[in-house]
Amino acid sequence: MKDTVLRDRQSALEREFFGKLDEKLWQKLREKKLLEKQEKALAEATGISDKAVLAELMDSGIGTETVYALSLLPLVWVAWADNQMARNEREAILKAAEQTGLNPDSASHQLIEAWLAQKPSEDLLEAWKGYVQAIGQIVSPEAKAILKKDVVQRARQVAEAAGGLLGIAAVSKAEESVLAQVEQAFTN
Repeated sequence: MKDTVLRDRQSALEREFFGKLDEKLWQKLREKKLLEKQEKALAEATGISDKAVLAELMDSGIGTETVYALSLLPLVWVAWADNQMARNEREAILKAAEQTGLNPDSASHQLIEAWLAQKPSEDLLEAWKGYVQAIGQIVSPEAKAILKKDVVQRARQVAEAAGGLLGIAAVSKAEESVLAQVEQAFTN
């Protein structure tokens, strides 16, 4: 009888111990899957494939919605540099939004549409510059350089989308000025 009681108690102890252990393992697995999903979305939104940089961005609190604002506002800013939105620039911005994985039904996409219809305020642009500078103090120089390259490259593509006459003056002086300000925001 003592053997039976002892075995029953041992079994109860093992079930309790391993049950808790299994729950912790399942929780870790769920967390890992969530992080992998977030990493994949961030990689699609930024075009960054370096896992260390992606992890650093995620650890800094930078998610996909933040990246949309971070990477797409400068494109809009460049397009409005001459105080008008050319059809080709609008299309280039919408294509960039699509390439980042921005859902057309999302609030972020609606915000982009509003920016395409009406030039964003200078206050928003100053807030963007401040945010970029704050990011630069948190992330590594490598991550900052990759973000800068991505944002500036996309902004330049929008500037070039308006074209020029036979490829001459494809990027206006006003657009060059905005591109310089975008780059400067990453260097301060």
